[in-house]
Amino acid sequence: MSLGAAAIGLGLRAHSSSRTRRLVPAAAVFRLAEPYAARARAAGGPRYERLRRFHERLLEHTALAGQEAEVAERGLAEMVRCLELFWRPWLSRRGAIAGLEHYSAARASGRGIVAAFTHYGMPYAQFPILAEHGIDAWAMAGAVHFEEGLGDDYGGRFARQGRVFVETLGPGRAIVARKGAFKPTLERVRDGAMVTIAFDLTGAIPTPFLGREVQLASGPSRLAVEGDAVVLPFVIRREGIRPVLHFAAPVDPREHPGQASVQAAFAGVMERWALDAPEAVWPLVHNGTPLIHGAALEDYGRAA
Repeated sequence: MSLGAAAIGLGLRAHSSSRTRRLVPAAAVFRLAEPYAARARAAGGPRYERLRRFHERLLEHTALAGQEAEVAERGLAEMVRCLELFWRPWLSRRGAIAGLEHYSAARASGRGIVAAFTHYGMPYAQFPILAEHGIDAWAMAGAVHFEEGLGDDYGGRFARQGRVFVETLGPGRAIVARKGAFKPTLERVRDGAMVTIAFDLTGAIPTPFLGREVQLASGPSRLAVEGDAVVLPFVIRREGIRPVLHFAAPVDPREHPGQASVQAAFAGVMERWALDAPEAVWPLVHNGTPLIHGAALEDYGRAA
């Protein structure tokens, strides 16, 4: 196997050791990601085709409709790079924060913070970045990361590695997303804590997103309304081999007539991030995403 093929393989499987990754610099793998994605597109490879079909649906009602082939190629390259970040957790400890003034504004409210994130790029980097910058936070974390008896296949290794990321926040800072988790999370928010929680999971609240009305989890907006907390949207962007956490301006439920309005307000932020870098939405093709399912909004148009 060539060095190029071996390096790309590091981005697609969990079976290479940390020692091996330290011997193959991340920058070398990153340089190979684009030619790898171009070859996959030319060959109609299954990873590329899955992304292309996903982005065709995702962008169908936007000004980017028809660009799904190019976006999917970039998305495949981005997948390789972000998986390298995932399996090289020491790189995330070097991550940065942009928009820190928005966090300061949310904290200055004196209320709890619902830090709503979306699974674009490499969202696991949020935990070491927050910890390294001294930002005190709790996390609503997927139950899969805390299951007993995880196997040694890719899924098991991935789940264990995800838990390693979450636990960089500190002991006991994970609120496992199981039945009954809302109440203790709400208590944390009412006490003034910051809790990170995913925006893009399947749920029951109708949400406008990229020209569709999709059904998303009500957790973030419900926590904000019932906990009288501000919503602080954020996303992880990659700058070279370094992940950067970008905060957006807070959304204050006191300025909205109800939960649906709050939900739509921060969904609009997530939508802009998707349009700015649609290739970064690649993780959601593997996540049973609700973002491509829902009736079209007649008044959205293609100018979004």
